[in-house]
Amino acid sequence: MKREYLKNKMEDEIIQCKKSLRKKMLEIRRSLSEDIKASESKTIYQNIINSDYYRNSNLIMAYVSLKDEVQTLSLMKTVINDGKKLCIPFVCDRSGIMIAAYIEDLSDLVIGEFGILAPDSNKLRIVDPKKIELILLPGVAFDYAGHRLGMGLGFYDRFLSKAISAKLVALAFSCQVVSDVPSEAHDYVMDYIVTKDCITDCRAGKI
Repeated sequence: MKREYLKNKMEDEIIQCKKSLRKKMLEIRRSLSEDIKASESKTIYQNIINSDYYRNSNLIMAYVSLKDEVQTLSLMKTVINDGKKLCIPFVCDRSGIMIAAYIEDLSDLVIGEFGILAPDSNKLRIVDPKKIELILLPGVAFDYAGHRLGMGLGFYDRFLSKAISAKLVALAFSCQVVSDVPSEAHDYVMDYIVTKDCITDCRAGKI
């Protein structure tokens, strides 16, 4: 009983630490100027397309960026223009079920349920997660060990359990990388973190 109590207490503390860090980091991210976001996004884009894991991947999953996230529209266009297959996340409902759907052009995107661009729900072409080779992920905060703090809804964690062959690459503004991100057993560790300054191999250090 005591062991179970201590375990639950520790889990509760981690959850509270996550909530506190999430609030702090969202405030920092939202305070970034448009110039900084555009500049860092451009350099991150170059770091991605010049990487081996991008060149060696044919089926890539990328997120459609929100206003205060690392911007991805140029990257998505390049994936398509390079003749690679592109899929993006689609949240089926608010229960947290996320799938990946093919798009052939950015014009395939429509304003979705959550007010952001998404595949047309009437024309979904679902991708088998096991076939995805590279996943580009957003996040609220990261550390150099590859721990990722998301929005707390669990969409990606549930999806990544099925994407067993994919390299996991996080895109982050420099201010989003911190010394330590609290993590739980179900949290997935990134393979790489890409900022304007460097690409970090989370298993080997900066490269």
